[in-house]
Amino acid sequence: MPPHTGVAIVFGKDFKTSPERAAEWTTWAMEPGRLLLMVPPYSVGNFVMPVPWEVRRLTPIAGGETPLSQLLAAERLHEFRGALVPLERVGGAIITAGWRKHPASGMVVWTALPLWSLTVLDHPGDCAAWLKDIFTQCGKPVDAEDAAKQLEDQELTESEWTMLLHLCTGPYSSKEEALSTLSESQLFRMPAGRSQETWCRLEQRGLVESGALSPAGISLVEESRYAAYAKELRRMKHG
Repeated sequence: MPPHTGVAIVFGKDFKTSPERAAEWTTWAMEPGRLLLMVPPYSVGNFVMPVPWEVRRLTPIAGGETPLSQLLAAERLHEFRGALVPLERVGGAIITAGWRKHPASGMVVWTALPLWSLTVLDHPGDCAAWLKDIFTQCGKPVDAEDAAKQLEDQELTESEWTMLLHLCTGPYSSKEEALSTLSESQLFRMPAGRSQETWCRLEQRGLVESGALSPAGISLVEESRYAAYAKELRRMKHG
């Protein structure tokens, strides 16, 4: 059984061979303070859980955005595509990617880095720093009383945070385009009626304007616990 909170590491290939277990792992990772980390080996191909994603073969590319990725460059054999948030790219290829159900949930992360490599044993500090950086983006588990107090302190609902983070995937030319894109998003889910109401509340508070975050909205997101996640959303390629 996975831990109540923390990190669960599984082989990516098991998502194809054990769909029932894959569904259980994905459901587990939806709670804050939980990270489901998939590592090689992977089965090349298309997958639909928890969202559409694809594994492709990759010729090893030198370099990386983190010390650990640089150390394991010669051992990276895959890249990822699909409705995922890029967490690290090398030469345009996504080698670590993530997904979360909503801004306050835990994360599912795919990485091409073989954390079981003997190289990792010689560099435990680099591995720990890499893992800690990802885990800090998975939210902090809270009990019911703390959750209520946190919501009161933030004065924003889960839907409002979802909208603010969705706007980080822009830019959008208008409110209509922003809401239309949200209704088709595979990163965020919100019924059309609720999205209209949420937009109106945020607009009244001066946090959104036209199809984007207002300066006040940008400041709020950058100072929130979602700042790192918002940064990754802005790095994504948008049509």
